[in-house]
Amino acid sequence: MREFAEAWGDEDSIVQSATGQLSWTHNVALLNKISDRELRQWYAPRAVQHGWSVAVLEHQIRTR
Repeated sequence: MREFAEAWGDEDSIVQSATGQLSWTHNVALLNKISDRELRQWYAPRAVQHGWSVAVLEHQIRTR
């Protein structure tokens, strides 16, 4: 594990997946509002990147 961490250099390179960084309610919203897996995987990192609340995430999903 140490070698792996050293190989990537900076601590920002090793993070959880987007869904792991989101709250449970964010993940529930993604599961309840979107049936397409690829589309959920599109929204999840954007929610993390932009710091969307659950309400904003749901609005983004509704308005596409």
